[in-house]
Amino acid sequence: MVLACLVLVRSTPAAAYVRARTEKTFLPLFWTDPRKALEIALPPAGVGVTDAELRGAAQAAVSSWSYPRIACTGISLRLGGESMDSQVAGRDGKNRIIMRVGHWCRDPVALKFCHDEAAVAVTTLFSRRQPLSPKDGEILEADIELNAVDQFEWGIIPEGPISGRDFANIYDVASVLTHEMGHFIGLDHNCLPPKADPLVDDQDRPVPSCFDLPSDKQASIEDATMYPFTDTTDVRLRSLSPDETRAACEMYPIDSLPVYEWIGAGGCSHAPLAKPDGPLRVVAATILMAVLGLFLRMRRRTRPSQSTRNPAPIPRNQRLS
Repeated sequence: MVLACLVLVRSTPAAAYVRARTEKTFLPLFWTDPRKALEIALPPAGVGVTDAELRGAAQAAVSSWSYPRIACTGISLRLGGESMDSQVAGRDGKNRIIMRVGHWCRDPVALKFCHDEAAVAVTTLFSRRQPLSPKDGEILEADIELNAVDQFEWGIIPEGPISGRDFANIYDVASVLTHEMGHFIGLDHNCLPPKADPLVDDQDRPVPSCFDLPSDKQASIEDATMYPFTDTTDVRLRSLSPDETRAACEMYPIDSLPVYEWIGAGGCSHAPLAKPDGPLRVVAATILMAVLGLFLRMRRRTRPSQSTRNPAPIPRNQRLS
């Protein structure tokens, strides 16, 4: 299982992309078929977003990584039905998006596999652990959790000027979900947060520490969707950098799958996954915040923003009033 998470605070296209890898064999994680449906667990009352707003934000996020938004990729992510049954992020044959309240744990009932309270969101990947097999690293299932347990307030940030009084403490659901969808397809962060294991990018270069970025690459790394920090009112994660678009095409080329049939069918069902042939690997990736976010915010104030990308729009009827 692999776990991925988002950290707070960020700032033009990334210089490369980074794939999540197996811990022992160091092979990239991958979906055999990247045409996937994600089920949405209905958000509890009081989390700051309605069912319709969460679904609209999730639709914008899955579309950002999918054909036809990216014409050269075979990725086709779709939203399935809504669920109120299990709130457990586990190996149950369903890919889920969950707004977590009560306890910040993958299993909030048994209080097992609890997350870092500084994590804004976590994506857990379940993959095969079969060294020496071509199936080693195959992703079988993935669950995304948004932290509505601790100090995080959620909403939909409108485009254009906003009121600091109304949105100063709000994290943008669409931005964070777009980042987590990058983990969902098998991407890792583009720089190393504290305590992260060493990684290499798609050009086999060591991935730098987020706190020691090369000056000529700092802006492009901090402005990419897979940068591991975000902040309140931040909507830039909604838009992929050119290298993230390239990642979607190189990892899952459009000519490798009959993506048109999937889109034409308009289906959103998700059949239960078969039991794996061997032991599972669990990986979690997270987006963090708090003190780390404050530090990077202060550092970024010393230079002007160099962002040139526009956020992907969310359907008008899904915005907060």
